[in-house]
Amino acid sequence: MFSLEQVIEGKIAVLIETLNMSVGELVNMYSSKPQELIIHPKYPRSFWWSNEQRSRLIQSIFLGLPLEITTIEDSSKILELIDGKQRLYSMIQFVDASILDLQPLILQGCDLVPELNGNSFNDLPLSMRLNFKRSPIKTAILSINNRGLSMAYTSKLRFSIIKSLTSSEF
Repeated sequence: MFSLEQVIEGKIAVLIETLNMSVGELVNMYSSKPQELIIHPKYPRSFWWSNEQRSRLIQSIFLGLPLEITTIEDSSKILELIDGKQRLYSMIQFVDASILDLQPLILQGCDLVPELNGNSFNDLPLSMRLNFKRSPIKTAILSINNRGLSMAYTSKLRFSIIKSLTSSEF
């Protein structure tokens, strides 16, 4: 555990940087070699959204509704997704399903823009595809300021953060 003294002296700090990253940027970070954005299935909840739920998320991005994901930065500056797995997978599947070894997402259940239904990403006009890929996603990047902490304490703090943010209790 951490001592009150360590907290008071500022030796333990979780820094949060919030950026708007585009859908295209997030897809590229996930598909890059080496990966710059990692999704560990053990952190976020393990259920899968239906195609209608994924489609409504895509529709909301087209409508400009706010969307957020949360990541934690490791010591090599690689981002690990800790909240937003279904949102990110839905975006990746829509833009390029081959990255996930899935079939393309054909939109269905879009109630606010029904004209989207029946379309995949590549069926849409170029201007809509570009607008989608340029859509901003609020991305919180957490990092641990571990001045004077051992790797064991830093790992414990990292695990605690992930557990807190992925717990169904909150």
